[in-house]
Amino acid sequence: MHTFSIRNFLTLIRVTLSLAVTFSAFAAFIAYKGKIGVDCIAPMTAVFFLAACASVINQIQERKIDSLMERTKNRPIPSGKIKPAAAMIISIFFFSAGIFLFALDKLWIPLILGVGNVIWYNAVYTSLKMKTTFAVIPGALVGAVPILMGWSAAGGNILDPEPLFLGLFMFFWQIPHFWLLMLTYETAYKFAGIPTMTDHFSFFQVKRMILVWLAAASVTSLMLVTWGFSHHILMAGLILFLNIMLLIITIYRFFIARSGSFKLLFIMVNCFLFIVLFLLIAERLFLSV
Repeated sequence: MHTFSIRNFLTLIRVTLSLAVTFSAFAAFIAYKGKIGVDCIAPMTAVFFLAACASVINQIQERKIDSLMERTKNRPIPSGKIKPAAAMIISIFFFSAGIFLFALDKLWIPLILGVGNVIWYNAVYTSLKMKTTFAVIPGALVGAVPILMGWSAAGGNILDPEPLFLGLFMFFWQIPHFWLLMLTYETAYKFAGIPTMTDHFSFFQVKRMILVWLAAASVTSLMLVTWGFSHHILMAGLILFLNIMLLIITIYRFFIARSGSFKLLFIMVNCFLFIVLFLLIAERLFLSV
């Protein structure tokens, strides 16, 4: 028997991930505008709708793989709680609603970026994921695009250095994010037939690569302070402190403590991103002159 519930619906659209994508676009919107107004409601809702659409399509595409992994087997589609056909109707609704909201405000650049991002995520990244573990590199572009969507929705030029650096930060951050997730659930990934980093590299090599990408994200986050996002010493100090702590903890857990668990570091890397975005928003709203 197929059942529908709010919980199943929220799981289907991966509401936490969709909200996270929207938050990154919101950070870029506020970084340009410098204030919160009603003009951000429609474009941010559109970003959420397109992110939800991509998540639903992704779960339709990966329903057989999801059924093989403990972490994902209870998702609505592989568990039989929502039929793939019903999920597709939901995805079409979100896709259409997102396009409509952008078109209503004549936000053509965010609309094109959003549609392109859905296609890139579902047609390119999802298909590559079953072929190579390095699919995360083109897949990381998906996380950078919402920054450009938020910036352009606020009236900014996507070729400005500020959104490009913030997008680059998001890109660099996503590589260790994906690889730490993969290491956390490595056994399940291999059982489902998904390529992992340890198919080609030793754990030590994987750790070094993750550290390099984290360092790149760290340097880029510091560059945000010097490229128009902030001129406030408090902002620079807080971001510098966050970077130092993250890199010290990563080095300690990888190469000194040699902890076998990657989940805590995965959580810390995620927190690092959201704290940086929150600081950017707070600086724009409360510290800018």
